[in-house]
Amino acid sequence: MAEQIITKRCGHCKITKPTSDFYRDRARKDGLCAECKDCQKAYYRSHTRRLHATWRNMNDRCRNKQNRRYKNYGGRGIKVCERWDKFENFVTDMGPTYQPGLTIERRNNDGPYCPKNCRWATHAEQMINMRTNHLLTYCGKTQPVAVWARELGMLSRTILSRLRLGWPIERILSEPVHTEFRVHPI
Repeated sequence: MAEQIITKRCGHCKITKPTSDFYRDRARKDGLCAECKDCQKAYYRSHTRRLHATWRNMNDRCRNKQNRRYKNYGGRGIKVCERWDKFENFVTDMGPTYQPGLTIERRNNDGPYCPKNCRWATHAEQMINMRTNHLLTYCGKTQPVAVWARELGMLSRTILSRLRLGWPIERILSEPVHTEFRVHPI
């Protein structure tokens, strides 16, 4: 009697392959990973390249005085923890949560690059967490001007103008914008 080859469809490339082309995964119902070995290897190679570029750039801007961004990182005391001197440790700590399109962010902009202070963030999240942002606290909530403006349906420049005029925060964020003074195009 001929041995029956059992197959499975790869969740990534969508090709039906023999089950021997899949790694085992006891957590899954069928006991096999969702993606074939080839797709997993390709993803890992790509993933590792991106992580290595992030790790290399992070180290360079904190340690290389010739780096054009050094003044904003190493030059102002931002360090990379000793654990992350080894790329393998960086991968162990940050690799599992990495997704394409995200960049490394320090929760505390004045703190070091280390597991407790770093996470992956979108570009939009990164822009909010810049040290050049002006933070305002109102009703127990602290946010950058741009976030308050979006939330309240105002322009950032309106909030910044009110700040320059010396208005109290409560008035800045609660007083409606007077539209009757705007010049409207005909």
